[in-house]
Amino acid sequence: SKTIYIASADKNFQTEDGLTISLGSGTLESQYLVYTPGQLDDIRNRIMNVVEFREAYVDSEGNYTGTAEDLKSCQRFFKQLRDIDLKDYIAEKYTDTGWIPIGDYVLDIGQTSLYGVYDGNNRNINNLKITGISAEQYCCGLFGSSLGLIKNIKLNDCILDISTAECPAQIGLGGLSGISMNIY
Repeated sequence: SKTIYIASADKNFQTEDGLTISLGSGTLESQYLVYTPGQLDDIRNRIMNVVEFREAYVDSEGNYTGTAEDLKSCQRFFKQLRDIDLKDYIAEKYTDTGWIPIGDYVLDIGQTSLYGVYDGNNRNINNLKITGISAEQYCCGLFGSSLGLIKNIKLNDCILDISTAECPAQIGLGGLSGISMNIY
């Protein structure tokens, strides 16, 4: 039997065709592979907390004090294996607000952000729907905040309707990412 690695709360995952999928480590060599809407959603639990990173590796004057290896260890790598349709998943899990962005800057909590690579593998994400955000959120999209690279992905039937939300004065808004350094 063939085993591949995937982002999942479960240690093992069985596909419809009997393929066993196991949790990867998120490194370049053993990427988290994203196969389902739930695994896409689980990325938020595997990305860098910028506040914790600063506390560990940045001194009071703003200088980076860690090593290149420390910085590399914060990177996470994801690869999408198939087209993902979020319609039913969002309807079941996020009924009031639609999708909650992966990574954000939230007042009094700090910032979480994708740091590494999300490779859409020339696949689609369908039916992304965001219909509200909290007053503390500053970033809105599939990924709220990305300091990494998002590439080779296409959104279809994307709805971002925050007209009734209590938005802050400034907000980063985009289909793939509200605020991002690199999207290809």
